[in-house]
Amino acid sequence: MTHKKLVSITLPKNAQTDMLTKIKNIIIQFPGDIPVKLVIPQNGSYHEIHIKTKITPSPACIDLLRALVGESNVQNP
Repeated sequence: MTHKKLVSITLPKNAQTDMLTKIKNIIIQFPGDIPVKLVIPQNGSYHEIHIKTKITPSPACIDLLRALVGESNVQNP
């Protein structure tokens, strides 16, 4: 069994509550077949959530996500 590529988005610790909505709005603009993992700060550690929506991690998509959450917080395949 091969591992599929994955886009990982880490929310900054100081993230505003509407950041998840903004991330969702970006993701739905770039439908595809690459899974997305959200890494959310919670109680001093991080909680990983694999979302159902999959994306095409095009340069435009990755640029928008990095502009929102920070350059180093988006890992793409």
